[in-house]
Amino acid sequence: MLNVQAPEKRWTSALCSSENRASESFRFLGVRRAYTSCMRAAFAFLLNDPIHNALRKLSVDVHHRYGMGLVGAQLPPHVSLKQPFRISDLPAIEAYFDGFAATVPPLVLTLMHLDVQMQVQGQQEQVVLWADVCETPELRSLHQRLNAELAQHFADTAAPFDGPAYQFHATVALAALPVGAHRQILADYGTRRVDLSCVPRGLALFYYDDDQGAPGSYITYKVAPVQPRVSA
Repeated sequence: MLNVQAPEKRWTSALCSSENRASESFRFLGVRRAYTSCMRAAFAFLLNDPIHNALRKLSVDVHHRYGMGLVGAQLPPHVSLKQPFRISDLPAIEAYFDGFAATVPPLVLTLMHLDVQMQVQGQQEQVVLWADVCETPELRSLHQRLNAELAQHFADTAAPFDGPAYQFHATVALAALPVGAHRQILADYGTRRVDLSCVPRGLALFYYDDDQGAPGSYITYKVAPVQPRVSA
């Protein structure tokens, strides 16, 4: 098993600047933790039960083999339309989310194969194992529309990887690992096919209460139904 250290931040974290962090702290049930005023949100399609089961089995398998931990499996399996972005008014974002979800057209999500992404940070690699999702005109259009509308109605909504280069995917596992570890994971998982499709079971609004995405600081805040796909 690899010598793994807990990731200092989530792969896609958009960190708040220090001037936006509150210096106060509080006690809750005898536990003291730092408090931050930086909230974030993300929009994502939830996947069906068979895909959930397949991806979470993989999450546990790669953890047992490489000690990656289960941080990347804390939220339900999903395909993000937009990575976490900074928010200041959760009720306003929720209201926008409700309206957006009501207009999502029927679509099918197809997971094709596993892939490994990596960025070097100091003496470690930030490694993500994910399932590539087949891009469709509907998915790309929703991503572009979401970015445009959020920027129009709210301030500072940019998120990592926004734009034409955004890759649709479903995360299996993520961790900070020793340099070179991603090659081992790529050799074991990089060519594995997934080949599963589903109609999204809903659109999720994820809420992050910690600007570094610490485990236990984010939840599936709300799920809205999306239009079912009508068979011809």
